[in-house]
Amino acid sequence: MARLKSDLEIRSDGRNAVADRAIEILLSFTDDRPVLTAGELCEANGMSRSTIYRYLTSLRAGGFIAEEPGRGFRLGPKLIEMARIARKGNSILEIAEPHIHQLANRCGEIVQLVERVGRQTIMLDNIESKHRIGITYLRGQVLPSPLGASAKVLTAFAPPEEFEELLRSVDLQAYTPRSIVDPQELRRQLELVRANGYAYNDEELDEGIRAVAAPIFGRFSVRYSVAIVGPTFRLTDEKLPEFIEMVKDTATQISRSLKEHET
Repeated sequence: MARLKSDLEIRSDGRNAVADRAIEILLSFTDDRPVLTAGELCEANGMSRSTIYRYLTSLRAGGFIAEEPGRGFRLGPKLIEMARIARKGNSILEIAEPHIHQLANRCGEIVQLVERVGRQTIMLDNIESKHRIGITYLRGQVLPSPLGASAKVLTAFAPPEEFEELLRSVDLQAYTPRSIVDPQELRRQLELVRANGYAYNDEELDEGIRAVAAPIFGRFSVRYSVAIVGPTFRLTDEKLPEFIEMVKDTATQISRSLKEHET
């Protein structure tokens, strides 16, 4: 006898449909679209208006969604509290903090701590440049993968089976005239990253912006990287070797502390 599927059912992969849908709604909000109407959420998630409102009612009651009268919905204050707790319990942030602050003082540019989670690279920490002309990045921001210096590092040093999966799944887009759009060229550059122990981004994601990054080695894997980011008129060809040595030295120091913590 046929029956309707229920959201309460557990899927064959063990995941819960209700939880998945709630997560998908929360992930609909981005830097470019921090406020969304119910109609936009319906379209983004393929749900009816009545279904969206049932989820929004529960998410709003829990503080995960807040309503902007006349505009729509945005992420709620509960997520800010959860982000604070997540940072407090994240050992890599405590381990890396003194090292990345020291690096920021030495180089004077933006310093970033980045983590790879599955196919995504996420910025864990971002120390602003001391210069008047700077660049804005946000903690928690998801970075294009495997493009950019940090993403290249974290892809290049992924385990072999994950490395191949990342390359198969990548969507190479032309963000700038210098963006890598050829899969073979990307593979070649990632091989160089493994050989050299650092990655370089020369205006591949943003025009006028360069970055260098190095891997942070744990006992079993490379999950994190540290990077220096700045404008091309400060990260010049003449100064790049110095920045590369700085970022590699910092990554080595953090790696040493991380391995001691994991012992």
